[in-house]
Amino acid sequence: MLRLKFVDIKLMEEKKKKVMVFGVFDRLHPGHLDFLRQAREHGDELIVVVARDRVVMELKNKKPFHSET
Repeated sequence: MLRLKFVDIKLMEEKKKKVMVFGVFDRLHPGHLDFLRQAREHGDELIVVVARDRVVMELKNKKPFHSET
């Protein structure tokens, strides 16, 4: 299960809209790339937050294929 969250951030000085997404993205596949492309269309900049190993264990109850260590 992949949990993703959109957060729109508008910077007062730069007037740019930033979009932040969060996900596991372990074994990046075309579905992930499509999601990231769609997210990018919602703003000027895209910030991608990749889940830490501990969070992956909590969300998926298994170790990620690509660990952070």
